[in-house]
Amino acid sequence: MSKQGKKIEQPNYLRKLVYLRRVGVLPDGVAAVAVAHDPWCGIFEDKRCDCDPDISLKWTQPAAAQN
Repeated sequence: MSKQGKKIEQPNYLRKLVYLRRVGVLPDGVAAVAVAHDPWCGIFEDKRCDCDPDISLKWTQPAAAQN
């Protein structure tokens, strides 16, 4: 909460990442997350993300699988 007692709303991309983690789509072992915002998203004007971004994941490969 902010100092004025108002809840600060999460950017849409963080909300989506939290949801993906909660439903198990974003488990441990993810090496990177790419977030593609819509061209009109507020993030490009130093505002809060207000689009429905596309999220793609890059995975790491466990050492045992590399042999």
